[in-house]
Amino acid sequence: MRIGKTLLLLLVVCSCCPAAARAGDAALDVAYIEYPPYYYTAPDGSPDGFLLFRGERIFREAGVSPRFQSMPAQRILELIRSGERLCSLGWFSTPERRSYARYTRPIYRGRPLAVVALGSNGSRIRHPGSLRALLKDRSMRIGLIDGHSEGNEVDEMIRETGPSVVRITGSEAQRLQMLALGRVDYLLQAPEELESLARSAGLDPALFVLVDMPDIPPGNLRYIICGKAVSSEQIQRLDDAILKLFDELR
Repeated sequence: MRIGKTLLLLLVVCSCCPAAARAGDAALDVAYIEYPPYYYTAPDGSPDGFLLFRGERIFREAGVSPRFQSMPAQRILELIRSGERLCSLGWFSTPERRSYARYTRPIYRGRPLAVVALGSNGSRIRHPGSLRALLKDRSMRIGLIDGHSEGNEVDEMIRETGPSVVRITGSEAQRLQMLALGRVDYLLQAPEELESLARSAGLDPALFVLVDMPDIPPGNLRYIICGKAVSSEQIQRLDDAILKLFDELR
């Protein structure tokens, strides 16, 4: 697998660290979904994204040599559910996933979600005044990706309100394309994601508007999750590395 210039530089830096340099580092498959700007495959075929680079630092500090590979979200969850020796970056914590996956400490906290709509539809999206009221409006279709969580509180709000849902099996970029084509009316997205996602989908970010809602909870924490074949000792080493490198997430 080719390594992008930024990741190659990171590997050189990490190779100077005692944890990365020690002999016998274990190789481990680490899956990621196509979700810029967090993690994605660059045009040259190499893994890229700021959260992927953060994960790279964590694994190296823990004495693990990650082998990154892009994979659909549902496939990742199936493999982890079956107990494979596989980890994946950037997942939210849900009770269902915690029933079958090993979780590390959080590796990142995003900004609060916002409602994303076409600019031409912004006033209609704003009108209900809250996310709960918007979800109750069954004339408005929300696009949700199978296997993804919007965070426990928002997932529960969606279950309680029973909105009109369009389920999507593709990527985040494909979901945004469906919004641009009018096949869904709105999405939920962390604001820091929109510009990169739009560009990766070949769309002008100016097409879209971000709408804040007063009842949207604080930003979600993201974690590394692993199958049960990854030992609890390995998870502890990852946790120790996270604490050492990113103590702001204590």
